[in-house]
Amino acid sequence: MPISSQPFAQRWIVQLGSISYLIRNRVEALPPATSPAPVVVISLDTSPISLDTFTSTISRFQTEDDVFNEEFTAGGYLVILQSSDTQPPSTLPSDVTEYLNARSTTILLSKGSLPEGPYFAIGRYLHQAWRLYQSFHGAAFTDSISCVPVPSRLYFKKTEKYPLAGLRITIKDNMHLTGVVTSLGNRAYAELYGKQQTTAGFVELLIQKGAIVIGKTKLSAFAGSEIPPNQCIDYFPPWNARGDGYQGPSGSSSGAASSIAGYPWVDASLCTDTSGSLRHPASSHGAWGHRVTWGALPMEGIVPAVPVYDNIGLLARTPERLQELLAVAGARRSITKPRRLIYPTDWYPVANEAQQKMNEMFLHALEEYFGVEHIKLSLIEECAISVNGYYVYHTFGDFRQDYPAKFGKQPYVSPAHKARWDRGSKITTEERDQSLDRISIFRQWFNKEIWNVEDSGDFAIMIVPQGRPGANYRDVVGEPAGGPSSNSYTPIFTTSMIGCPQLVVPIGQNPYESRVSGLVEYAPIMTSLIGPPGSDEALVEIASGALKKAGWPTDVLTGRFMFAVDDNDRNAKLSPKEKL
Repeated sequence: MPISSQPFAQRWIVQLGSISYLIRNRVEALPPATSPAPVVVISLDTSPISLDTFTSTISRFQTEDDVFNEEFTAGGYLVILQSSDTQPPSTLPSDVTEYLNARSTTILLSKGSLPEGPYFAIGRYLHQAWRLYQSFHGAAFTDSISCVPVPSRLYFKKTEKYPLAGLRITIKDNMHLTGVVTSLGNRAYAELYGKQQTTAGFVELLIQKGAIVIGKTKLSAFAGSEIPPNQCIDYFPPWNARGDGYQGPSGSSSGAASSIAGYPWVDASLCTDTSGSLRHPASSHGAWGHRVTWGALPMEGIVPAVPVYDNIGLLARTPERLQELLAVAGARRSITKPRRLIYPTDWYPVANEAQQKMNEMFLHALEEYFGVEHIKLSLIEECAISVNGYYVYHTFGDFRQDYPAKFGKQPYVSPAHKARWDRGSKITTEERDQSLDRISIFRQWFNKEIWNVEDSGDFAIMIVPQGRPGANYRDVVGEPAGGPSSNSYTPIFTTSMIGCPQLVVPIGQNPYESRVSGLVEYAPIMTSLIGPPGSDEALVEIASGALKKAGWPTDVLTGRFMFAVDDNDRNAKLSPKEKL
């Protein structure tokens, strides 16, 4: 099939069949071509050239890769890679010749080491083909072509050195990436600081392990809490793929969660969590979310908001993906199994009966998985708001000074965030220090009396409510001032205070009558687990194991539904039970 192409800002955009591609600038090889032409590279090593080999390889490409499509086999080149000691055939099998002629394709034999997959030839140069995906949900910052280019999965092979080879990740736009602007969700901040000269430490670690950064995701300004329709001013907030498509995106890691719930071509998303920045969006968008143990992963190259709470967060559609990221990050600890399963009466039961019932069902699944019964426990109340408010204001003192010094005017800050700064400016250093002292005492008490990790590795975990039970429309105007409530004794702030890991777990769906679609839609129902510092991987393994043993699905879908809908208490189709 003929292809259409056009040069665009020193790049080539190619239409092959019904799919658009970006031709990567980097030259891969030098085949004889004079205009853009599709190229397929197949590695046969010592295998003979045969039609069965071609067709089975093409079938494998289509199964494994979303970038490759069969149009690459027509009107271009088929490059066959063979080992150096393999003699090229004097003639091709007749059925191979017929196959190539029918597609107007020329075969080239090579003994190089080029990765398999789709390419484009321009002139004498061979380039990787990166598929262009439209950012329908507005989760990512894109340039003037309004698309996100992604490489073929066939280019990458996982090895011991590169365990994340080809993993497509997005990163929140408070994480620096060399040569790319960090906006922090504020145009004035982007204007002042421009392109960055370094890459965030944790992002660099994943890149070194083979991960591919395919985009930066939107966030609430200054990693705070801005919600549509009236608080997000500088950048339009992303859409939520769940339900009727008009549910709130939450924040501040709204774009990160939107990319996971909306784009099947995104494998994982990196973000941050201060006081719910990951946990709220994970719940609203129905995704696995993990706030890691405070201080376990490097934070350099990430713009701070509240340093004593700021932490890295991971979002994915499967627990296995979270385990994969945690394993290479080193956020692990040798812990055997929970000794206690805690049900905090401070926060349970939740108001919505269906949400409470699903939490209780998950609690029972945990009991069945461990062979232990839960214990009810009431925690103590402590204060965290003074610390949060103080840092929210004072962390950005340099920005408030640097911008007028450079541009001779004050930077624009949204009314919602300005109100948050105004509150934080009234908190004194003494008040902050008093709160930090109380938090330190609370953290020590929690580690000793609640977690009580023993030398044997036994420990306690706690189930904690998370997320809303129903509709949360994005066109409903919130409180005028915005920002957090004055109550610090919530699951969100308690977890931030004690610095423990928290895993957001998808467990079901709750129906609601949508005033947008006029249909019955389903809101994600989530819960969460927290455990002692260092229990990151254990929490993921525990949640995943309990769900699988109960026959509940673990992988979430992209789009309207988190799970396939079924008529049961969780409104989610069951999976086969696994023996664990």
